[in-house]
Amino acid sequence: FPITVLTTAIALFLGIEKGFILSIIGCILSAAFTFMVIRLMGQKAKQYLLSKKKIKKINKLITEEGITSIMILRMVPIGYTIVSVTAALSDINFTKYMIGSIIGVLPDLILCIFLAGSIHNIIMSGDTRYIIAIVVVSIVFICLWSILIKKFISRFKNIKWN
Repeated sequence: FPITVLTTAIALFLGIEKGFILSIIGCILSAAFTFMVIRLMGQKAKQYLLSKKKIKKINKLITEEGITSIMILRMVPIGYTIVSVTAALSDINFTKYMIGSIIGVLPDLILCIFLAGSIHNIIMSGDTRYIIAIVVVSIVFICLWSILIKKFISRFKNIKWN
């Protein structure tokens, strides 16, 4: 289920602080659990999955770029589980994977919590000034996200695949 939707729903129902804390804990536990399960599955799963061209490319990127690649992959619209599985099959160590995962999910979680809080404020107060804040923050986020995507694509293109 998309993390963005879950985070927003949790923040709307439980409040901003609890929503953020529960969301980050959920993301960390999900990332760690998936990584560890796949690592424990062994070489058969690794050989099978690495026969897939897209996964092979992402694996090479993760292995060469470490924390940065995990961080950026968490920020782009690639399935959360795909990143976890591919990272587990790469040569990245668990600590680097988790650091990249935590840093990578923070922008999305912060944006979702901000949006949920703003929507909550609009509903509760009827004050439409929050709409301006939503638009401004969304534009800034989209611009920063676009820059990161461009960096990711340029790194991806620069890898020597043979």
